[in-house]
Amino acid sequence: MKKYEIHSVCDACGDLHPTRHHVLLENGPDETKSVEEIWKGEGLPADVKNVMANPFQCPTTKSFIKQEEADQVYLVPLSYT
Repeated sequence: MKKYEIHSVCDACGDLHPTRHHVLLENGPDETKSVEEIWKGEGLPADVKNVMANPFQCPTTKSFIKQEEADQVYLVPLSYT
């Protein structure tokens, strides 16, 4: 399985930030891709939906952001387990 960190585009500052959430996927991409690219036309996995439903804190503005747009949420490969 491959471990991914989930990053989201911040609506407050426009940067891409880690959300501090991780997912494990059997057949995930080898490079960073948006969840929309990976599951286009399919339903998102429950663990990815859960992350998108929870706000993350912008390190620049300190505001809490909830990114619900699948093209603004990315899986960043970390390691194989």
